[in-house]
Amino acid sequence: MSALTSEVLAILYLLIFAALIRLRYMQPQRERPFRIQGGLAGAWIVAGTAMAALLFSFYVGILPPPDLTFISPARYVCIMLAGTFSLAFFPLLFLRQRRLKS
Repeated sequence: MSALTSEVLAILYLLIFAALIRLRYMQPQRERPFRIQGGLAGAWIVAGTAMAALLFSFYVGILPPPDLTFISPARYVCIMLAGTFSLAFFPLLFLRQRRLKS
């Protein structure tokens, strides 16, 4: 369960860093409570580095532990992927429906 939680949180943080880039293009002059040095290029560097690290942690989180003996590694990966996407599906669906209404 903790591995599934980590995977879902990695998806959440990926969306947060994608939003950082999107908002820098959509609202460049908006006053922000914090500043990333380097302007748009700095935001891309920070968000890109974070996204690469999150994708790597997502990959590592899906790999089966080395002492796993009661289930095949391929089945473990399938269970992790299915569990991760099923847990992330409904909140993302809710956000999409909410955005379409506004």
